[in-house]
Amino acid sequence: MTISVQNLSQRQVAGTISHDSKIDYLELNPGGTKLLFRDKRKQLYLYSIKEQTKQSLLNYCKFINWVPNSDVVVA
Repeated sequence: MTISVQNLSQRQVAGTISHDSKIDYLELNPGGTKLLFRDKRKQLYLYSIKEQTKQSLLNYCKFINWVPNSDVVVA
């Protein structure tokens, strides 16, 4: 229910996300600046690591995939 994003080369915490439900999917975008995650209720969220903001994208989602080499999501 908590995600910690860490920069291992600099040994710094880039962000911490607290969520009220278990997370069953998560993936970084190709640039490593955004984190896409889905909880067990199938709700899809986008977290901006730089701005440290969480945004709800979909209330129900079965399929998620980043378009290769872009910041575009198909869900």
